Amino acid sequence: MFKFFSIRAKFLTVMSALLMSCLVIYLLIAVQVFKTDKTELIFDLNRSTVSNLSAEIETEFVGIGDKFKIFALTSQSKEFDNLVQTIFNDRTSVVFVSLHRQGETKALKTFSNKKFLDTYGLQSAFFESELPLQRQVPLDNIIKHGEYIWNASVENGVPLIGYGRSVVIEDAKGLPVDQMAVIGYMQPVKTLKALQMSRINEVVITDANGNLLVHPDYKTLSKNANVGSTALFKTAADSKVNVSVATVKDEVGGESLAAFAKSYQGQIFVLARASQEVAFGVVYQLVARSVSFGVIAITVSLLFAFLLSRSLTRPISILVDGMHKVSEGDLTTQIDVQSKDETKLLAS
Repeated sequence: MFKFFSIRAKFLTVMSALLMSCLVIYLLIAVQVFKTDKTELIFDLNRSTVSNLSAEIETEFVGIGDKFKIFALTSQSKEFDNLVQTIFNDRTSVVFVSLHRQGETKALKTFSNKKFLDTYGLQSAFFESELPLQRQVPLDNIIKHGEYIWNASVENGVPLIGYGRSVVIEDAKGLPVDQMAVIGYMQPVKTLKALQMSRINEVVITDANGNLLVHPDYKTLSKNANVGSTALFKTAADSKVNVSVATVKDEVGGESLAAFAKSYQGQIFVLARASQEVAFGVVYQLVARSVSFGVIAITVSLLFAFLLSRSLTRPISILVDGMHKVSEGDLTTQIDVQSKDETKLLAS
C-alpha cells in the first residue's frame, strides 16, 4: 500500500489552517484599530485636560495680578484694610501678600489669610521670615521681568506657589514716582485636586524653565524638581503653538502619549502624558480575552469538523475496503453504503 493523506486529514488540516488564519488576521486588525482609537482617545483626553487647566490658570493669575496692583496702589488709602479684606476674601487662593519698595526686603504692608494660618497652625512670621529662608524670593527677577512665578513649597509644608509683581506708582500727572514689588503666595487647591483626579495620565505644571509648580506627589514638588530635560518639556518649549499633542520618549526608554499647553504669556506650562503601557493596557487585555475566546471557538469548530469529516469519509472508507477485497478475488463482497449521495451510486 502506498502512503497517502486521508481526506479526513486534509479536511481537518484545511479547516485548522483557515480558522487559525482568521483568528490571527482578526487579532492583527483588532489590535491596530483599537490602538488607533485608544491613541486618539488619550490624545483628546490630554488635550482637553491641559487646555482646561491652562484656561483656569490664565484666569487665576490675571485676576491675582490685578489684585496685587490694587494692593499696591491703595496702600496709602485710609480704606486700605477694608479693601484688602474685600479683595483677598476666603474664595481667593491667595494666602499671603506683602508690599516692598524697590531694593528693600522689609515689607511696608502685609496681608495674611487667617483661616489658612489657623488651619495649618502657622503664624504670619512663617511667610515673612521662615519661608523666604527656604525658598528665596526672586526680587531681582520680579523687577526685571515685571512679574515672576516660582515654586514656594517646602518640605513638611503645604503646596504653595510664589507670585511677585512689580507695580509703578504714578502721580496725578501720570509720571512714575516710585516702584513697588508685591509678593504673594497662593495655595493651588483646585488645580492640585484636578491633577490628583487623573488616573490614566500624569499631569504636572511647571514654569518656563521646567521647575515644578504643581505636582500630584507633594514629596516630588517639595524637592524643587525640574523637568526641563524631559522630551515632553523640550517639545513644548520648542513648539510655536500654545496647545498640541505629541508622542514623546519617556525616562525609561518607552513612549508616551502626551499633550502640553502654554499659559499666562508662556510663563506656565501644563504637561500631561500617559505611557503607552498604561494607555494600551485595556487593548492588551482585550487581545488576551480574544485569544482565549478564539481557542475555545477553534476547539469547538475542530470538534464539529472532525464529526462532519467522519460522516463524509466513512462511506468512502467502506468503499475502499470493498474494492480492496474485490481486487484480491473475493467477488462475493457486498459493499453496503448507507449515504444518499454520489458515494452510494459509486458503491452500487
